[in-house]
Amino acid sequence: MSVDTEDLRQDFGEETLVAFQSGQYRALCDLMLRQLDRMMCADERKAAPPTPPPPVENHKPEAAEESSWPEGSSVPDDSGEQQVNALDLLLQDSESDLSPEHDEPATEEPAQSPDTDEKRLEASVLRIQCAARQQQARGKVNHVRAQKEQIENMEASALRIQCAARQKQARHKVDRVRVEKQQRVETITETDEVEPDSIDAGNETGGDQAEAAADLSEEMAVPESRPGTVMSYASDQFEDELEPMIPNTHVLGVIGGSSLFHAKSFSSNLVEQVVDTEFGNVVCHVGTWAPRAQGDEPPVSEAPTLQLVFVQRHHADPDGEYRQPRKINFRAIARALQVLRCEAVVGIYSVGSMTADIGVGRFVVPEDFFSPFDILHLSQDYDAHVVPELNTKLKDAVVQALTAGGFGPHDGGVYVQTAGPRFETKSEVRFFAQFGQLIGMTGANEAELLNELHVPFAMFSIVDNLANGIGAPLTLEAFKATQKANADEMERAVVHVLDELAGKKVLAAFASSP
Repeated sequence: MSVDTEDLRQDFGEETLVAFQSGQYRALCDLMLRQLDRMMCADERKAAPPTPPPPVENHKPEAAEESSWPEGSSVPDDSGEQQVNALDLLLQDSESDLSPEHDEPATEEPAQSPDTDEKRLEASVLRIQCAARQQQARGKVNHVRAQKEQIENMEASALRIQCAARQKQARHKVDRVRVEKQQRVETITETDEVEPDSIDAGNETGGDQAEAAADLSEEMAVPESRPGTVMSYASDQFEDELEPMIPNTHVLGVIGGSSLFHAKSFSSNLVEQVVDTEFGNVVCHVGTWAPRAQGDEPPVSEAPTLQLVFVQRHHADPDGEYRQPRKINFRAIARALQVLRCEAVVGIYSVGSMTADIGVGRFVVPEDFFSPFDILHLSQDYDAHVVPELNTKLKDAVVQALTAGGFGPHDGGVYVQTAGPRFETKSEVRFFAQFGQLIGMTGANEAELLNELHVPFAMFSIVDNLANGIGAPLTLEAFKATQKANADEMERAVVHVLDELAGKKVLAAFASSP
């Protein structure tokens, strides 16, 4: 319903008309209220008319009343009615713009007292203000919703791009490793063809080359007992699904560190798989581990086997780059081992000894760990409340295996974890020696995360140095030399432990437990 602008100008003035045309309804209401106040004050002054003349026959009161007002002035009742009607028209017009479905035909009301008109005006002003604020609030809400939707779309696009990039990167790495292995096989084969006499005559060099070529050929061929896919993604985001482990066998997880950087036992007989978790991708090496009869003899076919999942913690990311202890994605590693259905996990560590009673080169199987400063967890709810421990059954099995192999392990002790990557000061070593005998940078993180996932876990370590301030002065060069010298012995001990665990079916006890 439209408002007669000419009536509005005549009744309330030019300023009121300008405010109405510019949409400034709050200023419009203020101007109208002030004009009405002035009109009502003028009406009150004129409410006491002069004494009327004596009554005359056939005199009409209405005519006498009209003649009592000066010429050119308007009758108060008529002007008040015009003002109310103009305000009603304005209010109906604003309400029709905001809520058209509630439009109702305007009804003409009789003139009312000044108090009633003032209340109606106040109510009208309040309704106009509320409608304006409501419309402004709707605009803000729509703007925020549009911004939020745009941000969500951008985040979803970024996530899809990251997933595709990781998938492509992992596949390129697998292709590169395959090509390198194939080139090594071809190179050794060509060398054998050039010197066949030396091989037939039992030449030691030729024999080594032939054996290396055979080993590499076995690497390139995937045995039937291994998972069929070279790489798969254990996630709903990808179409490739993880191949199930071989039935009627048990799955053991092994987390290796710097002491197994160059271990051939975990690179030549296992297949690389990239497992995707909510914490990131993890490179795992999966395959069948069969116990050897003795020494380096091939596995005995009748012997029981187990599925092995090996993770090199410092090189667990798909890019293959070295990660410092503080940068290792421990959460992703723990989740990947759970995804691959490991029934138990053994962590392999290079440690320092804080007591002269446990010397360099000694194998140690700790019974507990100490790490109260930076505790990791996976769950954000009640599942993170666990009682930490190193599994006693698994620890005893490792100790028995090392003892049977003649490695003379130290049974017990406490593993103390520090942040790294630097070595500890002498004062720090004296402090930590109050709580344990071994010191490292990674073991407690893996233990507490696997505890939260309810996966039995045990530690297995070798002492590569005496801690700073214990014995001879510690140098980085001496540490590296000792670690390199102990690497072969460490690999031999790990292989023997795995053979014993596979042959005695130790994991069957964990598989049957709830």
